[in-house]
Amino acid sequence: MIDEVRWVEGPSVLKISANPGLYNSREARRWVLNGRLAPEFAFPIEVEWVKSRNNRLETFQVVDCWRLKDDSAHCD
Repeated sequence: MIDEVRWVEGPSVLKISANPGLYNSREARRWVLNGRLAPEFAFPIEVEWVKSRNNRLETFQVVDCWRLKDDSAHCD
């Protein structure tokens, strides 16, 4: 279920909750960022990775985002 949609109107930072296998693998995180997520955005993105406490999370989940220029301003 999708709880919220935000328009990304410039370079942004995504906060991503990842399962331990993904979180602990630099190669896997690099692939998710560059191979899976970056092509979906018209603007550059950076990622703040957080290890999920949910043991049932199979891959990753974007839990927050904010503009790259001002960390306190959310993407909405």
